[in-house]
Amino acid sequence: MNNATESALLTDLYQLTMLQAYFDKSMDDTAVFEFFVRKLPENRNFLLAAGLEQVLDYLEDLRFSAEELHWLRNCGRFHERFVDSLADLRFTGEVWAMPEGTPFFANEPILRVVAPLREAQLVETRIINLLQFQTLIATKASRVRLVAPDSLLVDFGLRRAHGAEAGLLSARTSFLAGFDGTSNVQAGMRWNIPLFGTMAHSFIQAHEDELTAFEDFSHSHPKATTLLIDTYDTEAAARAIVPLARKLSGEGIGIQAVRIDSGDLGRHAVRVRAILDEGVLPNIFSPDAPKALGEYVGKVKDLRRDSLVVAGTASFANGDGLCYLDAKHELEGFRVNRAVGNRLFPHQMPAGLRPGLALYRNQDQAFERLLQGRSAERRLSLRMLFSATEDGFRLVASMDEASASVDIAFEHQPAKSPQKENIVQELSKLGTTHFSVRPEDVSVEVGTWFVPRSLLAQARREVVEKLSAQVLAPVSVPDSHEVVAAQTSQVEAGPRTTQEATDPRMIQEAVATQKPQETATPGRPLEAQRWQRQYETFPYTYNIANADAARLYASCGLPGLSKAYEKGGAEDLPQHPADLIMQCRHCLRYALGYCVRRGGKRPQWREPLHLVLPDGRQFRLEFDCQDCQMNVYAEK
Repeated sequence: MNNATESALLTDLYQLTMLQAYFDKSMDDTAVFEFFVRKLPENRNFLLAAGLEQVLDYLEDLRFSAEELHWLRNCGRFHERFVDSLADLRFTGEVWAMPEGTPFFANEPILRVVAPLREAQLVETRIINLLQFQTLIATKASRVRLVAPDSLLVDFGLRRAHGAEAGLLSARTSFLAGFDGTSNVQAGMRWNIPLFGTMAHSFIQAHEDELTAFEDFSHSHPKATTLLIDTYDTEAAARAIVPLARKLSGEGIGIQAVRIDSGDLGRHAVRVRAILDEGVLPNIFSPDAPKALGEYVGKVKDLRRDSLVVAGTASFANGDGLCYLDAKHELEGFRVNRAVGNRLFPHQMPAGLRPGLALYRNQDQAFERLLQGRSAERRLSLRMLFSATEDGFRLVASMDEASASVDIAFEHQPAKSPQKENIVQELSKLGTTHFSVRPEDVSVEVGTWFVPRSLLAQARREVVEKLSAQVLAPVSVPDSHEVVAAQTSQVEAGPRTTQEATDPRMIQEAVATQKPQETATPGRPLEAQRWQRQYETFPYTYNIANADAARLYASCGLPGLSKAYEKGGAEDLPQHPADLIMQCRHCLRYALGYCVRRGGKRPQWREPLHLVLPDGRQFRLEFDCQDCQMNVYAEK
């Protein structure tokens, strides 16, 4: 006997009773059956079509076995001639359907069967069974992906599924809708779905202690080490992992992740993350994790000799860089030579691609072009009120606790047309000032009086000047009895344009007026003004790229300032063998397991180490153990 899910008897009784009635009356004209949803569930805006592949397989293989025909003859419900007619029954009709993964809505057919009446009637039950279940799973999975677009999502539902078929189809359909993989091994074999799995609590309990179980599992699976930590005490296990991770790191084994599946998951997740961070294990990470791979852009749908089709909603550009994990879980990548919609033509067709493989973008040409455009300007948002007074008009501009107003005398004259739109438009023209105002934040209360544009422009200029004098005034230092020279000589009462603020001559002038202080500003110890030791040797790290930044640091009493590195600040200093360009907590020596302070092995190499780019440029690495950071220098 065939597998139960492949049997033609997997249907409702009334389908067969109707078939005999059709047979008796010779009714077998062409019929049309459509599958649709009458009404979407509450709080649902769409459903996702799924199950078409299984429907087509069912229709192609539909037939009654000899054993099934024998049972029908002897069940007492059907006559001999009808049962004999079923022996040659095959599906000969047509199927019209939405592609799997297509969103659809209420009263919108997603599948249509056009076939002789008896064939169309018989297949109705199984088609509904296949479509509704997988559509349910696909819709749920897509909603989860929408909520967590950059997270690793895996189907672990087999043990709780309602039967083996449901477990298999859930794995398939969740992957179709955007999940990254499944724990279901047969689904992995049948549909090439990436497999994920860790360990069970029984593995921990089979060992004398939890730590030994962790270590044994890590040695057995050095490239896929995810540890289950909630068997006994979740947070105690997280603390135990910290020294174990350092030990394993020296053996070239990295713990990719930890897993929690019981208790208060939200609270435990936050506490465990904090424990790992405190133990300086922020890189319990996997190079397979979505953040390391780049932006998820979809899955391989179809492969041709020189191209591939990506299933997803991302758009592509010539020159994009994509990567994926091959069958050995190794990271591979390729450059898109040409993109035509979602069909991509790689510079060289990769050998490891296969349908269903997840793709990630780590080089985004459209984003790079965006970065090359004009930088965003930060401005202060204003609210404005323009109103009539007894002898003219008044403009008030305000933000937070600052405000300024201007009164302008002008004889009231009746307007020939509404004035509000023109007033709002004129007052919103703040040009290159430090301010911006949205049209909806401009209130107009002038009645029917006429207001000339020249008057509006004058009021706008004067109120901006007054407000600038308040908002852009220097910051005073608490308990200070002296004012830095630049604070009085360089701060202007009037407004400065964005162009002036970034003019190299003004930056140079503002920085040049700073006089190094040999003693601390009263109320502020000199040590507190230095921040880190490197700021004394490389003062350009304060990143003073415009005159406003120079004035701010001057007003705070910080000594020895210099222009930002990209503005030539390094040129003002005595010659150094290298320029400091980056300081980071991520330490390569620690990541390689050679941080002695953190329990690692003593380095076997001679320092300094260098990062070398393909164009030959070198960047020297300095491991500052005192401040627990890595410094990167550009060699001169």
